[in-house]
This record gives sequence, C-alpha cells and structure tokens, in this order.
Amino acid sequence: MAGLVVVFALFVIVAAGAVIGAVLLLKADTVQRAKGDPNAEWAAVYGLHYLREDRMVLRLSQWPPFSGTLSERFTHVTRGYYRGKPLLCYTFRYTTVVDVFVRDRQTERVVSLVAVGVRGSFPVLDVAPLGTQAWLLSKRVEFEHQAFNDRYVVGSPDPRFAYDVIHPRLMEWLMADARALTTGWRLEGPWIMACSEGPLRVAEVPVRADFLHDVIAYMPGHVWPDQ
Repeated sequence: MAGLVVVFALFVIVAAGAVIGAVLLLKADTVQRAKGDPNAEWAAVYGLHYLREDRMVLRLSQWPPFSGTLSERFTHVTRGYYRGKPLLCYTFRYTTVVDVFVRDRQTERVVSLVAVGVRGSFPVLDVAPLGTQAWLLSKRVEFEHQAFNDRYVVGSPDPRFAYDVIHPRLMEWLMADARALTTGWRLEGPWIMACSEGPLRVAEVPVRADFLHDVIAYMPGHVWPDQ
C-alpha cells in the first residue's frame, strides 16, 4: 500500500512539472513571436493578448466619441485580465458624419481607451479634468464644491447617479491625485474606462488601469448592484 502511495505521489509531481513546463514554454513562445513589435512584447510579458488591428466592433459606449461615426477602426487591441478584472484597451480611429458631410473634411480622429470591467451595469458618467476632452458637455452636472466644478467637467444624463458616485471623499481624492488631474474617465455599462485623445501607448496601460482600479475602490458601496 505504501508503495502505491509513493508511486502515485511521484506521478502527481511529474504531471505537475509537465504542466508548469508547458505553460512556461507557451509563454516563452508567445514572447518570442512578439519580438519586433514593442506593443506585442509588452503584452506578452503581462500575459495579455495583443492584435495590431481587430475587425470586431469594440464600442464600449453609446456616447461620443463612439456615436455619430461614419468609419471606424480598432488598432493596438489588448485583452486579458489585470489585477483580477477584465481589461480591454485599444486605439479608436474614426471619422464622423459631421466632419465628412457638413465640414467637408476627411480627417481621421484618434483616441485611446483603457477599460476595466466592473460588476453590474451603470448609466453613463463622464469625468473630464481641465485640459482634457469633455465628451458630455450637453449633460453637464455641477456640484456645490465650486473649486471642483472649476477643475472638472462631469457629464451624465442622470445627475442623481453622478452625485451618488462622486461623493465628498472621492471628490477630495480627485482634487489631490496627480493622475486624476490629467486622466479623463467614464463609467458606463459593465466598464470603467479612461479615454483620451491620441493613440494608445501599451506600456502606459498599467498606469491608467491602476488609476481606474483606484477609482473603483473609492466608489461608495451603495451604488453597486449587490449592495
């Protein structure tokens, strides 16, 4: 009986070693195939899946800049999990109906997006610090804190939801955190996302993703669907 136990234990150890070895070889192969493309190399190191361009429609929002488009492309698409939550990042290249048919311009606009999955589904809330693109100006929500209004443009068709999320503690943090003062973000549906003008720099993804994780941590418990 003892001999059988020893044999079984040896079998388990060998099998586990084989699995670990296969995983390491797969990761090494992914890194090797990614060489030559800095974005792909970075994604491979973090265990993320990277595509230079994805034909799928990856719109995560029903609001600008994703509404009113005539053509659109999704490039530098990076998917996976980061700190235990779904992560989706890409460069969004698009032309608008207004630009082409009203302004007679074929200009391609470029924005980058880093999105982290959240539990539940939320109405849109757009937060833009001074100097960044405010996408929901027509739905602006103002607060009693005038210094906050001077530094941020908050947009939402649901002001009550905006007041629930941006409570005094989160407001104080947004006024003090250096990343918050330069990063526009949006909560919508099952995603919280950082959206800014210009192409995605994949190596900067952890900074923006960490910022979004911090925003999630500051959101009050009563706004979550299971509370």
